[in-house]
This record gives sequence, C-alpha cells and structure tokens, in this order.
Amino acid sequence: MKYKKELKEAFKDVDFMEAVHEAKKESTLLLEEQGVTTLSILLSETLIDFIQHPEKMEKCIS
Repeated sequence: MKYKKELKEAFKDVDFMEAVHEAKKESTLLLEEQGVTTLSILLSETLIDFIQHPEKMEKCIS
C-alpha cells in the first residue's frame, strides 16, 4: 500500500493524456527517421551494386 501512495503522489501533477500524446508523437518521428534511414541504405547498396557490376545496369536499361 505504501507503494501505491508513493505512485499516486509522484503522478498527481502529471497530465497523462498529454504524456501519451507526446510519446506517440516521439515514436512516430522515430519510425519516420527509421524509414528514411532504411531507404537510404537500400539506395546506397543498389548504387554500389551498379558501380561494382555495371552489366546489371545495362540489363535494366535494355
């Protein structure tokens, strides 16, 4: 019971709706950044592959 009282006291001034909204916003930004990073990696790997194996690029063009 002491633990419950401590938690209640610690969170009495917290706006949980605002905290949830802020956490959702932060997680969305992180997912967007992760997506951009993934696309950048894929693009760089594709470019490296074309540079190392130009015949693949010729096949794609023809």
